[in-house]
Amino acid sequence: MRTKYDMFIDEVAYAMESHSPEIEWFYDFDAQTTVAYMPFGDCHPEKNHQLLPIEPLNSREGFRMMEYFVDEVKNRTDQDKLWQALNQRHPFSAFRNMLHYTSQREAWFEFKNEQMRYIVERWMRYNGITYEDGLFRCDATIAFECDEEGDDEEL
Repeated sequence: MRTKYDMFIDEVAYAMESHSPEIEWFYDFDAQTTVAYMPFGDCHPEKNHQLLPIEPLNSREGFRMMEYFVDEVKNRTDQDKLWQALNQRHPFSAFRNMLHYTSQREAWFEFKNEQMRYIVERWMRYNGITYEDGLFRCDATIAFECDEEGDDEEL
C-alpha cells in the first residue's frame, strides 16, 4: 500500500521531471499536493496558499543518472547498446528508445525511481521540509496572491 509520503515523493519527482516552459510547479502546503501554475492559462494555485517552487531537474543530472545506470548493467551487450544511445545526438530519446531493445527496461525504471526518491529527499532537506503527523511542513514558502481584478501577482 502506498503511503502519503510515497505519493509526495512521486508527485514532486513528476514535477521535477516536467520541463514544459509554460508550466511552473509548486508544492502547496495548505492543500498538501503539487500544483501547476500556468501564467497564461487556467491553472493557478489557490489564493494565499503557502507554496514552495519545485525546480525542474537539471538535464546534466538526468544524464548522469543514465550514465550511472549503464555503468551498473551486467549484460555487456545491453550495456554497449545503452552507451551507444547516450552518445547519440539526442541522448535522452535515444536511451529511452534503446531500452526497448534490451532486457533493462524494468531495471531502468526501478533504478530511476530510487534515484528520484533520493533527489526529492535531498530537495526536502535543502528546503527544510518535514513530515510528521501525516502533514508536510516548511517555513520557506511564499504566498500566491491575486490582485483585485483576478490577475496573478508574480510568484
